[in-house]
Amino acid sequence: MDFMEELIRNNPTIAKMAEYEKAFRSDPKLMRQYWESEAAEYALEESRRLECEQAYSRGKRKGRKEGREKGLAEGRKENALEMARRLRCQGILSVEQIAEALDLPVKTVKALHFRKLMI
Repeated sequence: MDFMEELIRNNPTIAKMAEYEKAFRSDPKLMRQYWESEAAEYALEESRRLECEQAYSRGKRKGRKEGREKGLAEGRKENALEMARRLRCQGILSVEQIAEALDLPVKTVKALHFRKLMI
């Protein structure tokens, strides 16, 4: 006697479930409905999974683009600050002229640390 047979013989609830399973498996219409519902559920889960992957991929691309744009903007700002510092060191242009030329606030240009070059 195998394990399942022993369970069915010793437990009335499991015996009742085994009867239901036998009836279910013997009815081709019920089995077809079951497999169709399983296939439909699988298809739904698969489409949800694909939608999630696509949304993740779109977000990842968007995040990369935003990150690249942010990095470029920061690089442009750092470059402008370095140019302003160098121009102040040369002492040829006024703070206002430097700020206007590099599209920086006058306050920012004034705050830059510099030392005048000895020419």
